[in-house]
Amino acid sequence: MPKERRVIEYIEWTTIPYRTLRFWIIVVLAVVFGVGLWFINKYGIAVGGKSTDAQPEVLEKRAAQFTYLDGDVKVKPLDSLEWVAADKVERLYPGDLVRTGANSSCRVVFFDGTIYEVKSNSLVSILESYENPSNLTRSVNVELATGALDLSTYQKNTPQSRTKVETANTVADVGSNTRASATYDDRLKDTGLKVSQGQAAVTSKETRDSMVVRGNESVNVQDGAMQKRTLPPGPILLAPLTSEIFSAKDPERVNIRFQWQVVNATHSYRVAISNHPQFYQKLFERVVTGKDSLTVSGLAYGNYYWRVTAIDSNNVEGYPSATSMFGIRPQKLNPSESIRFDLTEIVVIGNILEVIGRTDPDNLLTINGRMVILEKDGTFKHFTDPFARGAEARLEIVIKDYSGAVRRINKTIKMD
Repeated sequence: MPKERRVIEYIEWTTIPYRTLRFWIIVVLAVVFGVGLWFINKYGIAVGGKSTDAQPEVLEKRAAQFTYLDGDVKVKPLDSLEWVAADKVERLYPGDLVRTGANSSCRVVFFDGTIYEVKSNSLVSILESYENPSNLTRSVNVELATGALDLSTYQKNTPQSRTKVETANTVADVGSNTRASATYDDRLKDTGLKVSQGQAAVTSKETRDSMVVRGNESVNVQDGAMQKRTLPPGPILLAPLTSEIFSAKDPERVNIRFQWQVVNATHSYRVAISNHPQFYQKLFERVVTGKDSLTVSGLAYGNYYWRVTAIDSNNVEGYPSATSMFGIRPQKLNPSESIRFDLTEIVVIGNILEVIGRTDPDNLLTINGRMVILEKDGTFKHFTDPFARGAEARLEIVIKDYSGAVRRINKTIKMD
């Protein structure tokens, strides 16, 4: 009997170590995630996801931009590992980070007209800057990781449009025509929000509790608890007048009387004087009780800014007043016709004007009542507040020199 022939097939296996396999899985996932993140950042976020014949709606990304930089301001773009100087960045998009150093600040304007003014020692992340082209709904949102910022909004173009500011424990949905300020202490995990005009709906991320904060109100959020207060309004400043000049042979002997309008139910007032409009360093600060004026002397020649904050009987401080500016100059005769002022260029940016020019560096310059910061050589670049769309923009430029002589220039620009 013949022997049965058996064929045995051998399959050669290659053994792959577990660590190598895990490494390549991580690499593939990272590549997929990176491509998806790049697609979202470049083309926006697709809304929907249901299987339908209709094309999904896409939120188109819109740019924000700096209109003011002061000091050490850095940006970390989404697609970069490095921090770069803010003056090298023309546009800001979702995912970008903005950081301000000591005695530094910046102003960021979004496409919907929202303005965020980031204070010193702050870190901000741009979360949203999108528009839905199908219904023109707009979404603007920033996260304050630490520090402080002021913001102002204008009339929303649709009821569904949103402007927000977030911290680690709070989100605030800010209404139209609202002015507010936010702070976040990342050490204490404490969020503070003040509203001077308009309203904001504030929600605790921990408890989901919400409340509406209106003009001259504030709320603090910590450990899920929300505490709301009524704030005293900012006093109206009466004297010195904006851009007023005091001339003297000896500046330190000049007595300057600061006066403001009394605020009802106010216990005291905090008077502050600085040589910088952001009050990085206060040259003078004093709390005055039961009075509406204060006389100060001993200031050297220079330009100064001052403001007053009302304090109620519970020691709650309200919003500071508007900032006013004055100067102390040596005595000198100089007719207004000789005041130097060169208007180099006016650039229309949406509904904002960028005014570029030059004057003597020791002059006082205002445009539409807003103080203009001059460089050491007298040059300046100033961004106006937003004008109504489609209307004519009127500029009132006022220059004052050492002697108090005044030169006024009026311009009308078509906002096409």
